[in-house]
Amino acid sequence: MSQWAYKTTVRSEEMLLEAAEVVMDLCRCSEREAIDRINSGFAPDIDIDGVLDADGPDGLARELCYGDWWWLSKPPLVVKPYPEASPFAADVDWAFQTDADSDAFLKGVVVEMARRFQISASECIRRVNAHWSHLERIDSTDIIFHELPDYWACDIYFGHDSEWWLTTPSSPSKPMPEGQKEE
Repeated sequence: MSQWAYKTTVRSEEMLLEAAEVVMDLCRCSEREAIDRINSGFAPDIDIDGVLDADGPDGLARELCYGDWWWLSKPPLVVKPYPEASPFAADVDWAFQTDADSDAFLKGVVVEMARRFQISASECIRRVNAHWSHLERIDSTDIIFHELPDYWACDIYFGHDSEWWLTTPSSPSKPMPEGQKEE
């Protein structure tokens, strides 16, 4: 049985092991934690070969250790804590239906948003609900899994039209006003 949460080929197995070595070095963590970081980084049905072809083992490892937009950060880069303590109860009242994978992924968005922007979990949940309130259901086959929770945390917090990815991470932001729904 494979140690990976993804369908792998011989090539991707080798590349994931290489990525785990980089994660262990960057995060100064055990092999078990490195493998857990890799396994929890993407939806189980992702094309891991495609991710590795695009980012390589080093790029994948840096995303998982420093966040999705690590190359925009100024040194020194800060390693994301793992596992992240959940700032909310096990059950979240989402404005849409979820399955277990999407519920866990969305909670990851909440954790990342709360950590990055020092706002409450309830505000983060409100923002996530407002952002995707037009959807009836989010499940593990949804396109949101194409990005990591850090991306969605920033996109929901700043708003997609702000083009936040073009500015430095320390740029001032204007949080969404209380009660305002994002379209």
